[in-house]
Amino acid sequence: MAKHPFRPPSRSKRHEKLLSEFKEERKDYFYNKFREFEAERYKLASDFHCCYCGEKRDRLDLDHFCPKGGAKSQHPDQDLLKYYQYIAGMPIESQFISRKENYFADCCDRESYAKFCIEPTNIIPACPDCNTGRKGRDFADTPFKFGKLDLFPVMECESKEPLLLHPGKVNWKDLLDHFDFIDLTDPERNTRKLTWSGTVRSTIVLPRFNESKPEIETLKAATAIEIFGLNRKALSEQRFRMRQLFRGILRDAANSAKVAKSDPQSPTQFVKQSISLHAAAFTIRAFICENPHKLALLDVLRRWLGDHFHDIEDLDQFMLLIQ
Repeated sequence: MAKHPFRPPSRSKRHEKLLSEFKEERKDYFYNKFREFEAERYKLASDFHCCYCGEKRDRLDLDHFCPKGGAKSQHPDQDLLKYYQYIAGMPIESQFISRKENYFADCCDRESYAKFCIEPTNIIPACPDCNTGRKGRDFADTPFKFGKLDLFPVMECESKEPLLLHPGKVNWKDLLDHFDFIDLTDPERNTRKLTWSGTVRSTIVLPRFNESKPEIETLKAATAIEIFGLNRKALSEQRFRMRQLFRGILRDAANSAKVAKSDPQSPTQFVKQSISLHAAAFTIRAFICENPHKLALLDVLRRWLGDHFHDIEDLDQFMLLIQ
């Protein structure tokens, strides 16, 4: 996920005019008009990053978070969290949980969200994979169809609370509390000896299980992984490479600090190393800000600094730690 929360661009006069004239029965006409002169502004607002998976793309779609054409009310299957508990290496009743083609049960009623057709907060820049995927692709441990389209899982209750995380309503702290990451090359964390699409050089994302957290929040994380295909092959392998590179940057910064401490009699040497440390901090900050796998990199920093670390603004704490 790229920018959180995603801020839509300020409303133009043309957009305000469309909103004032909007009629649900002509939603397609109004959306085509909106897309004609507003699409580029929304993509620029996300810096051409998909707001669901974080990848930077030359081509972006505009997704309606609440589908403008209506959505089947879907409820999560109870095996959804069991599957991810198994992947996370947690003790469960069954020794093996196999992936299902679909973890969401359809209901006969269809919800209409036409009134949100050109509402700024309902329009999210998204890559074609997250938005329309739906083809047989490598996802997790088996080929799986992913992509949002008109999928919109909700809680099975009167409120029908959405089970997807809205990119405009969550911040990095919230996301780090929702997700966890496993490098499959790490035997201590990959206790099931999993391979992803035939390789272990992958970093997979899982819902973060926490007894103090309401189960609905864990469900939202699992739903996002499923719907957007956040463990698709190319994404998980690229995520792994970026985390390895990032750890190298952190090790270099820490080693620089050790050298500075090893020769306290040399003020010149200490000043040089301090400058190097500050340069490292800028490098770390820039690497996180510009990287599509920002959430996975923040997870690495959190493991260095502890669970109190939530954002790149906490880099000052990291500098104190290594000096």
